[in-house]
Amino acid sequence: MDSETFKILSIDGGGIRGVIPCQILAELENDIIERDGPDARLCDYFDLIAGTSTGGIIAIGIALGIKAQTILKLYLNHGDEIFPSRNQRKISKAINILHGNPFYERARLKELLREAYEKNSGISDVRIGHARTRLLIPTYSLTNREIHVLKTAHSPKLQRDYQIPAVDAALSTAAAPAYFIPYDFQYNNIGKDGDGSMSKMVDGGIVANNPAFMALLEATNCLNIPLENIRLLSIGTGEEKKVCPKKSTEITPWFWVNPTNGPMLYEIMAEAQSAQVHNLLNLYKNGIGGEVDDRFLYVRLQHRFVDNDHIDLDSTSPENMNLMREVATRIYRHECANIKDNFTSLRKPEFIPHFKI
Repeated sequence: MDSETFKILSIDGGGIRGVIPCQILAELENDIIERDGPDARLCDYFDLIAGTSTGGIIAIGIALGIKAQTILKLYLNHGDEIFPSRNQRKISKAINILHGNPFYERARLKELLREAYEKNSGISDVRIGHARTRLLIPTYSLTNREIHVLKTAHSPKLQRDYQIPAVDAALSTAAAPAYFIPYDFQYNNIGKDGDGSMSKMVDGGIVANNPAFMALLEATNCLNIPLENIRLLSIGTGEEKKVCPKKSTEITPWFWVNPTNGPMLYEIMAEAQSAQVHNLLNLYKNGIGGEVDDRFLYVRLQHRFVDNDHIDLDSTSPENMNLMREVATRIYRHECANIKDNFTSLRKPEFIPHFKI
C-alpha cells in the first residue's frame, strides 16, 4: 500500500447484533496492538469511519480512540439493561404498542454511552469534533423529512455537526422506530451565538442501514479521493432468515407491524437496503457481470443466519451472545490476513479537521 491509499471502515446497523462487528474489530485491534504496541487503536488506521444505528455507536467510539474491546463489553455486560425484560419481551412489546409507547426507554442506554465515551476517551463533554479520524453517521429527521448525515469537519464546508455531543449523535442514529421514541436534544455551540438543537431524529437504518456506499461517495465526491485509491471494509450484523407465511393472503397489515414479530416492516427495509448497497458496490467495482477489473478494493464481511439461528435486534440471551461471538471469530479467522494486509499494515496520515473545538 502506498501513502495515497484511503481506507474506509463501514459498520451496519442491527441492534444487539452489533456484537458481531464489534467482536471482529476487537480481534483485529488486539492483533494490531500485539504488533504495533499498546497505544495502537483502530482509528489510527482508517481515514474514514461510517456507522449506522448500532454501527454508529461503535463507529463513534472507535473514532474517539476507544478500544473495540471496551465497546464490546458494553454490549456483553449491559445488553440486558438496554433491552430489558427478556423473559416477557413479546408480551411487554404488545402492551407498549397498545398503550402508544415504544418498546424500550433509552435512559439507561444514554447513561451507558456517556460513561463509555467520556471515561474511555478521557474527554468530558466529548463531541463529534473530538474524533481522531473522519466520521460519517446517518440519521433521519422526521421534523424536516430528510436524511441528516452527521460528519466531522473534514471539509471547509462541514461546520454544522462537529460540536454535536457524541452521545447525542449516537442516540440519534440508534433511535429505531418502535424500539425507541425519536430523539430530541440541545447542546452548547462553543464560541457561537445560541445553542444548537435537533428534534425528532430517527434511526439512520431507515435510509442507510449499510452506510458503505454513502462513505464511498463521501471519499470520492467530498474529499476528491481517486476511486482506485479506495480500500473499503464493510462489516454487517448478520442477515436473518425468518419464517414467512406460506400464503400471500396471510401477509396482512398486522404481519408488518406486529410487535412480537420484529416489527417486520422496519427489519425487512433495513436488511433490503444493506443488501442493495452491497450489490451496488459490487456493480460499481466490477461492472455488470463482473466484466471490469477491480476499480477499488471492497471487502464485505457478513453472516447469514439459517434455520433456527436467527437473532432478533433486541435478543440478549447468553446463548445468542455466545453465538454471535463465535460467528464473528470464524469470520475474522477466515479473513484476518486479507484485512491486516490491506487495511492495517500502515497507519493513516494524521487527521486535521478544518474546525476544532
